[in-house]
Amino acid sequence: MDNINTYKKSNHILDTIGYFGPLLLAIENTYLLWNRQYYLIGYLLFGMVNTIINKLLKGIFREPRPNGGVNIFKTELHYGTDIYGMPSGHAQTVVFSTIYAYLAYPSISLLLFNFVILFLTAFQRWNYKKHTTNQIFIGSVVGGIIAYSFFHMIQYWIENRFPKMEEQ
Repeated sequence: MDNINTYKKSNHILDTIGYFGPLLLAIENTYLLWNRQYYLIGYLLFGMVNTIINKLLKGIFREPRPNGGVNIFKTELHYGTDIYGMPSGHAQTVVFSTIYAYLAYPSISLLLFNFVILFLTAFQRWNYKKHTTNQIFIGSVVGGIIAYSFFHMIQYWIENRFPKMEEQ
């Protein structure tokens, strides 16, 4: 426990970035997709669907979080299906946002930046014993599948509904 406390004090900024990774990427994606309205609507809508799927999976798996979890903030509470750790909602959300952003706006620099946020988020969840590596991995896979599937569904809809519409 002393190692965690020492780590937390020295890297609180990085841990905070990791904790707020889902929110940071949601803000970034909203900004990036602002002029691509259909992709933005798809991102926001399916981002909510992603969250609902996470809650449903937590209720199905009912796998507990690791023992000895440390809260980054005193107000961090878990209730409802959030008492369970499988799959990691943070990991699922940052991977969803990273993949959706890259598919909508393919930029290596954007992808690398998002991977930094993704790594900080996954590490923070593991380091604070909020999730096991397996819970983080499964959350990442689920978020990736959802992003890939729903992005292509939106893209198909745009191309077939508005075949002459030029997306930027």
